[in-house]
Amino acid sequence: MSDLASQGSNETKGIKFFKIMFIGDSGVGKTSTLLKMTGDEFSFSGQPTIGVDFRWLTYKMPLRTEPLTLRFWDTAGQERFRSLATAYIRSADAIIVCFDTNEEDSLENLGSWIEEAERIHPSLSNLIIVGCKDDLPVTADLSHSILSRFPWTTVSAKNDTAEDIQRKILPLLHPTFSSLLESWVRVNDQPLVLPQRQSFYGERKRRCC
Repeated sequence: MSDLASQGSNETKGIKFFKIMFIGDSGVGKTSTLLKMTGDEFSFSGQPTIGVDFRWLTYKMPLRTEPLTLRFWDTAGQERFRSLATAYIRSADAIIVCFDTNEEDSLENLGSWIEEAERIHPSLSNLIIVGCKDDLPVTADLSHSILSRFPWTTVSAKNDTAEDIQRKILPLLHPTFSSLLESWVRVNDQPLVLPQRQSFYGERKRRCC
């Protein structure tokens, strides 16, 4: 397990956590990236996510003494499940839109996913893009104009460690973390209740690829 972050299994009453959605076409690598980032797991025999799954992570943000609790929702990319993601997108604090760096169509489809997210959640202030499977020859056009509109990075669930992926993705979400922490303090006018850092893997609520 990395020293940067560790996964926990419980939501404690009164604890504030950040809700982060993974969306994108089916098969682009959303689940593999999330599993590697939160549990250092990788499988060559992954199956498409059915519906929605989630993972927890506690994260030590630089310059903060308390760890942050992150809850990642992993949504199925198949068309028949897209309506299921609507409620989760609406309540998300941040959105991670994924594409396959070896599949130009998935890059082109980023526009429709982003448009849908902005329509459902017009006040959303933090959306980032993650290109998956960059251990393979990159065939998607990484000079595409849509990548100039949002923070983005590329990862390999196969070759990157959990800490590698955390260091690539999580700093792009720091503006959201900082903004929400400030708003929670203003609303509550009292110190935040944050969880103690966990040193074990939590039980997954559902099994998926």
